Amino acid sequence: MNAYDTTARTFPCGLGSLVSNLLQLEFALRVSLHLDEPKEQWLAYDTFRRATAGSTLPLTRLTSWENLGDLVRDFNAGQRARGAMLIDEGVIELRHMLAHGRITQESMDSPPYFFVRFAKPAGDRVTVESRQTVTLEWLEEQVRRTYRAGVTVWARIDEQRKSLLT
Repeated sequence: MNAYDTTARTFPCGLGSLVSNLLQLEFALRVSLHLDEPKEQWLAYDTFRRATAGSTLPLTRLTSWENLGDLVRDFNAGQRARGAMLIDEGVIELRHMLAHGRITQESMDSPPYFFVRFAKPAGDRVTVESRQTVTLEWLEEQVRRTYRAGVTVWARIDEQRKSLLT
């Protein structure tokens, strides 16, 4: 088996795991921040399952257009105030790289891949904001990193649920 065959099988799986973790992390952050809102603003538990295209919902932390950076910073501010574990804010740049970066490789026959992300243009020029070599080892570490962040948020959600029962 050549490098391309191995990469063609493992890279998409690793990238899919990473994207899945980031999507789950964002939703968990929204749930936790929503539970910190006044109870009269809470949405019913099954709101998303019942919502259809064209539905109108109240604006809450669950439905806002806040980006992952805002959510992580707000969550961490609450965690800091409680003296609890923070989320690695590096996941924000990771998400930006996946959403707004370009992926390429030096050769179609072999890894590694490279993510390149550009800043907003200044006139007719653009600055490379970040460049990351994407090896399978790096990808696996990012999957673990985002998983740990999710575990931190779900631990907070469990605390919030328990406090609702008392």
